[in-house]
Amino acid sequence: MPVGYLATRVQMWWTRHGWWPFHRYIDPVERPEWLLTFAAPVGRLPYDDGVVIDVAAEIDDWDNGRFAYRRQVLTLRWLHGPDADTTRAAYGWQDADG
Repeated sequence: MPVGYLATRVQMWWTRHGWWPFHRYIDPVERPEWLLTFAAPVGRLPYDDGVVIDVAAEIDDWDNGRFAYRRQVLTLRWLHGPDADTTRAAYGWQDADG
């Protein structure tokens, strides 16, 4: 039974260093971000999102068709091509480029 749709993208995250108004951003790191849109809202949540901190472990799970969410392991089935594009547009999460 489908729970919902998981969208992912990679964004650059920076560390803020120093005090305002003289702070600067250093140490850029690419981090995957995810957005889970539920097929039927869970409680009050129509969606949930997050940032991956342990990238290697999370990517390994994703490659093996697993997504850990609130102490549950969900099965992933990745969409490709037009199916992926249509679903991303329908749920309103576009890449920074589009």
